[in-house]
Amino acid sequence: MDSPSKPTRRTLLGAAGATGLGAALTACSPSSSPGSSEQASAAPSPDGDGQNVMPSDQLAELGKAEVTVRGPASGKDLGVLLYRPDASTVLAYSNICSHQGCAVGTETPEANFYCACHGSRYDYKDGSVLAGPAPKGLTRYAASIKGQDIVVYPPLDA
Repeated sequence: MDSPSKPTRRTLLGAAGATGLGAALTACSPSSSPGSSEQASAAPSPDGDGQNVMPSDQLAELGKAEVTVRGPASGKDLGVLLYRPDASTVLAYSNICSHQGCAVGTETPEANFYCACHGSRYDYKDGSVLAGPAPKGLTRYAASIKGQDIVVYPPLDA
C-alpha cells in the first residue's frame, strides 16, 4: 500500500504566493465601477431655517463655489459645494468624499468636483461619482435662490 506523498516546499510556496497575490489584487481593485451605485442622493425638501451663504450675483450661471454652513444640531461648520446650472437654480452638496471623508473641492484638473486625497471625481450636475474609489455620490442639500441670496438648508441632524 502506497502512502500519500508529501507536498514539496516548492509546491507549498507556490500555493501561498498565488493565494497572497489574489488577495492583494482584490484589495487593490475599486469596490465598484463608475455607473453602478454612485448616484448622489435626490434633492431634499427645504426643512428648518435656511442659511444665506452668498449673494446670488457672486455665483455666475454654470459657476461653482465652496461655502460653509453651520450644522443645526452640532453647531459645527459644514463644507458645501455649490453649482448654478441656470439663473434660477442652485444645487448644493456636502463636500465630504464618500471614500474616506476627505474634503472635495471645486479647484480641479477637470471641470468636476474633485477629491485630491485619492482622485475621486464627482459630476457637479448631480453629485454622482465619475471616477475614483468613492463608493457613492455626494450628499445633496436643499438650496434655493431667495431674492438676492443663495440659501442652503443643511440637514437638521447635522
